[in-house]
Amino acid sequence: MNSCRKAILNAGVLERGATIYASGSEGNNKLNFDRLVESPLHLETVLRYMGKAALSYDPDLLMGIPTGGERLAEIMAGTNHLDLPIARIAKQKDLPGTKTFDYKTTDDEKLVLASKRIVLIEDVFNLFTSTRGALAVSGVLERTQAVIAVWDRGRNHPARNIPPVPFQAMVSEHIPNFLTPERFNEILNREEAK
Repeated sequence: MNSCRKAILNAGVLERGATIYASGSEGNNKLNFDRLVESPLHLETVLRYMGKAALSYDPDLLMGIPTGGERLAEIMAGTNHLDLPIARIAKQKDLPGTKTFDYKTTDDEKLVLASKRIVLIEDVFNLFTSTRGALAVSGVLERTQAVIAVWDRGRNHPARNIPPVPFQAMVSEHIPNFLTPERFNEILNREEAK
């Protein structure tokens, strides 16, 4: 997956700046996947790996976790990487440390209830706040085969609450919430994840 990591970082996805993560914690860096979408060549590399990972679960439905995962799922479904329908969910509440979602439309709910094998798409795993919120939508958990993300930045975090379904990321590399400028540059310039 080193080519995925390289594509992501070359697209400028890792950014410095004050941010608040889905968990409610603060940091001075973030993974901004809008940058990846703006870089078609790098996006193609990542989508190729994500599509292969998603198809390994033989899904009959794709669902993106808002907002980054939703955008990636829509792009994936619009390319030759996956030919699957997409069900959509929308944020209901954003409280620090929790995310609540529900179906965007009754048609989205019908798609989920008629499916047997859903793959959820996420942009970043950290503490799985958004993932747990998506899995709590009525009918989603029992049909979900896996959650696929671009980057897992929280793999060593002590407060991490693992979801009750298989999950995988194209890149699994811990990025602390706070990075010194030197550590930031080290991540960008390192060839392989440790």
